[in-house]
Amino acid sequence: GRGNSIEDPLDCFWEGAKLQSGMAYLQGKDILQWTNFDPLELLEELKKGKLHIDIWEEKINKAEVGHSYMDRPCLNPSDKNCPYTAPNKNSTKPVDVSLILSGGCYGLSKKYMHWQEELIIGGTVKNASGQIVSALALQTMFQLMTPKQMYEHFKGHEVVSHMNWNEDKAAEILEAWQRTYVQVVHQSVPQNSSQKVIPFTTTTLDDILKSFSDVSVIRVASGYLLMLAYACLTMLRWDCAKSQGAVGLAGVLLVALSVAAGLGLCSLIGISFNAATTQEFQITSEF
Repeated sequence: GRGNSIEDPLDCFWEGAKLQSGMAYLQGKDILQWTNFDPLELLEELKKGKLHIDIWEEKINKAEVGHSYMDRPCLNPSDKNCPYTAPNKNSTKPVDVSLILSGGCYGLSKKYMHWQEELIIGGTVKNASGQIVSALALQTMFQLMTPKQMYEHFKGHEVVSHMNWNEDKAAEILEAWQRTYVQVVHQSVPQNSSQKVIPFTTTTLDDILKSFSDVSVIRVASGYLLMLAYACLTMLRWDCAKSQGAVGLAGVLLVALSVAAGLGLCSLIGISFNAATTQEFQITSEF
């Protein structure tokens, strides 16, 4: 199943490797991280040791991993950790960020992890050749596991051995992580900052729908009473033969009953109420 991943404009640069977790220890080598790990270089060294790496080489080539982040330009070419294989290592020319970001970025795999331009940059203005001239926002997307994927991933793991591990627990953890993430992002922005950072999660969307879906009996009843009064007063005439107040009253009651019937049917067949379903049934009933 799919794991967690980060889609970020930094992936166009060597600095994107700093967002990737994981490290490895090999005898006679420094600690390998994505900031200093070149898969093709490691394969060549393993070949010299006459090791059978055909399967690994095939997988790396198939996924088009290549040199990973080691051949991507550095945002700061003077950074001592910027690899010598970076095209602008020790360059004094400013990095052409707009040119590099045009067309999107790639993650670890150029075949399976292409972040489209619209996903990582917002409010772009382009020239006639299609190159980005300016942008209003940089966008980062976290793709999290589903509760089922997370449950399967940690099933039988020592980390969750002390709890009754199930999909519900996984869902609670994912929800808690999203809420904490939003809080941390808000707290990380200085009050006098000229930039705006706007976090948005699926939990935030659920909260918005829930707030719109909370039904206030008093408000609903007051609304229908006002509708009844309005219908009666506008259609009421002093001449009883021309008065249609009863028709207006019956019409409002018919609309109210049809909406109630529609929502009752939703409840019967198991469709949850939210702002979309209530508005949909209201429009349907009016037609």
